[in-house]
Amino acid sequence: QRLLLQPFRFHVSEDIYTSILLQSDRKAGWKSVYHPTVLARMLSPWCMDAWAAQRLKYAGGTLDIFLHDNPLFRPGMPLSTRLHYAATFWSYLSSLWLSVLLAAPVWALATGTAPLSANPLVFFAHLVPLLVVNELALLAGCAGHDVHGGRILSIACIPYNLKALWLALRRQRVVFRPTPKIPLVSPALDHVRPHLVLLAAMATVAGWAITRELSGDSTFGPGFLVANLFWLAWNASALVSLVAMALWRPPSPAERNSKEFPNATVVEAQ
Repeated sequence: QRLLLQPFRFHVSEDIYTSILLQSDRKAGWKSVYHPTVLARMLSPWCMDAWAAQRLKYAGGTLDIFLHDNPLFRPGMPLSTRLHYAATFWSYLSSLWLSVLLAAPVWALATGTAPLSANPLVFFAHLVPLLVVNELALLAGCAGHDVHGGRILSIACIPYNLKALWLALRRQRVVFRPTPKIPLVSPALDHVRPHLVLLAAMATVAGWAITRELSGDSTFGPGFLVANLFWLAWNASALVSLVAMALWRPPSPAERNSKEFPNATVVEAQ
């Protein structure tokens, strides 16, 4: 069916913007239907350059819509649909507080200052049930899907989401090249410099805190040290996953001829 609606001509996130405009038109009766069947494969970016450009494009376009043409306030859109868009915007805005959560244990171990002031027993008595219930709800709502991968992605994309938010606040368009869909050798570590710096800071403060505790310094205390080291290790595991992804290289010619990589071609980045 031919549409007069062509937002792709003037917005970088043409897909979500098209959906917003269609779902706001109650007279046309458009609906969104979840389609879990895979229709195409091998369309994802195969190198960090392409991945980083794609993440910045997604974040920049979505946040631009959130700030300048928010569907939450559009007339005609059902409440359930508004809530889904709100969840999408929330996922990108979460980089603001995820940055604080990543830096908090580093600051705590470096200075000996707790992120908050509370009785440890009372604090964990409130925190643990919340985390357990939240985890069970997440597993139930995302049954059959990889939950851990989404968590790693949310941390990996923090620099790109923050950059996209800055661009959207300044009303600057995201400039990107079409993302290649073939394996590509590129200087991928350039895209994980913030993550490498944070990992180095984590390792430094962890070693500093453990050394002080073993030397008899009572600044931390066992409970404070264990809680923050666990928090630090949890954050570091997500960052390490992204660095490992950046170090990935395309398959060899023999592997490209296997079933796993049919008809793949490796291209050297210029």
